[in-house]
Amino acid sequence: MDTKIGKIIQIMMYVIFGVSLIMIVAFYFGGSESITFTSGKEYSYPSFTDNMIYWAYVLFIVSTLSALLFPIISLITDIKKAKRTIVGVAALAITVGLAYAFASGAIPNFHNIEKFNITESISKSVGTGLFTVYLLGGIAIIGILFTEISKSFK
Repeated sequence: MDTKIGKIIQIMMYVIFGVSLIMIVAFYFGGSESITFTSGKEYSYPSFTDNMIYWAYVLFIVSTLSALLFPIISLITDIKKAKRTIVGVAALAITVGLAYAFASGAIPNFHNIEKFNITESISKSVGTGLFTVYLLGGIAIIGILFTEISKSFK
């Protein structure tokens, strides 16, 4: 089954590469259009600009779906990896939960704060992000220290 999926992915990559190559050639050599602003200035741009933007949307959607679906398929096919992944995701969820519990919803007080429209929920979200970084950084440092100390006793 993996070889079938691998061949399908390889064919899809060649198709995407081919279409992208055609789009690039059309973008650079497909002519140009111009627009005149109210100030009288004329601006020229490639004719295929809109098509390139739409192709970028397609590539974004394909890459996002691939990034979401292939790990799920991989987890379904390999149960041992699934258990380790679920433990990792649960640990991350617990870390974010602890950070959320530590975060305060208090709105800070500084000059020109009115123009930022900070609400309690925004303050809580920013605090959660900061505490998550602090906790993960602390866990990383503790892990590095533990690894080095345990190596010295072996």
